[in-house]
Amino acid sequence: MKLRFIVMTTGYAESASTSCLIYQCGFFGNPGYSTYKEAITDLALDLYAKFYSDHLSSYENRYRLNVNKCCRDALILNKAAKFCSECGTQTHDKDFDPEEFSEYVSDLTRTTCDSYGNAEWANERDFKWWPYWAGDFIGAPKEEIIFMAENAEVILLEALLDAKPDLRSALCEDDFSSKEWEQFKNNIHPK
Repeated sequence: MKLRFIVMTTGYAESASTSCLIYQCGFFGNPGYSTYKEAITDLALDLYAKFYSDHLSSYENRYRLNVNKCCRDALILNKAAKFCSECGTQTHDKDFDPEEFSEYVSDLTRTTCDSYGNAEWANERDFKWWPYWAGDFIGAPKEEIIFMAENAEVILLEALLDAKPDLRSALCEDDFSSKEWEQFKNNIHPK
């Protein structure tokens, strides 16, 4: 059996969301995953791509689609440039904020099919997971479902930081870790 569904609840104790998020990978033709680590990491990377595309793209940075020629030339001369010397446009990327990412994941419980955003990709990543497709979920074998009972935003953040360690350096002194992620990563389902 392959892991094909993720059901997750965000928050902890009294702050836990009252509605679950259901993601499934079959929507894009993915047959499923062999390990919890693979499945959760791909969901974290999908959500990071959406987060970056939906929230960070509003900043003027070197990855926007329409970069001025003068800005591009300034970045070629000095990759560490924070502003274009000719027009003054910000060229430095906004640092990754783990709190903003966690809040973004928590807020997903309030999204609708229309507000979720781009359906197939974001920031040049083809999605593996998609919500709002509960038809296949109903009656699915329990072995195909990953259930994150609480703190899904923390588990997904830790999975993201494992997959993209360069983001961890932006955290300075903050240390994000969760016992639940370690258990999922090692294929031990938390009780």
